[in-house]
Amino acid sequence: MHLLFAVLGVLSICVALGLCYRFTSTLLFLGFTYTFLAEKAAYQNHFYLLCLISFLMIWIPAHRTFSIDSWRGWVKSDGTVPVWTLWLLRGQIAIVYFFGGLAKLNYDWLHGEPMRSGLQPTGTIGLSAPM
Repeated sequence: MHLLFAVLGVLSICVALGLCYRFTSTLLFLGFTYTFLAEKAAYQNHFYLLCLISFLMIWIPAHRTFSIDSWRGWVKSDGTVPVWTLWLLRGQIAIVYFFGGLAKLNYDWLHGEPMRSGLQPTGTIGLSAPM
């Protein structure tokens, strides 16, 4: 797993720089999704969001401007970003935040229970102090 995370780190740097973008973004999606699905004990909703966004990054032409691929002439640089790519990513983030906020509209969240249980001193879990 240490080797896999090192490879994922290198792949994420390559995606950020736009080096062999399509290939590295595909490998990043496959590698991160594999670790997400393999480790059930460390489940986080944020990791699922990263899997979704890394999948979208495969199809988004984010390597056409200000990337190593365009600098070396491997892809045609047109100097613009297609508006559909911005709306696709904005929509994905908006969906996650909307449903996350909707899920928190319940008694416990509205009365601060997650904050109260998170701030309890160690050793008193399960005991509630009167407020």
